Amino acid sequence: MKCPKCNEEMKKGEIMSQTGVWLFWQPDESCQGLNKMRYTKATVHKNGGIVLESSAMNHTSKKLIGFHCEECKTVIINY
Repeated sequence: MKCPKCNEEMKKGEIMSQTGVWLFWQPDESCQGLNKMRYTKATVHKNGGIVLESSAMNHTSKKLIGFHCEECKTVIINY
């Protein structure tokens, strides 16, 4: 896969969590002044975010595949 930012070849890999905690993306405007440790899956969705893994990340959960560009330090995640 070619990087959309710099057009270099990206490496395919898997997004993982050492502690078994789910991952999420939250828009900048929803993060201002909030204690991020208090987020729940419901509040992520309420604030316009996306939960990238619906269950605790372990050896039985769905794999999150992503691509990494070493040149411009970009990661693209398929969820």
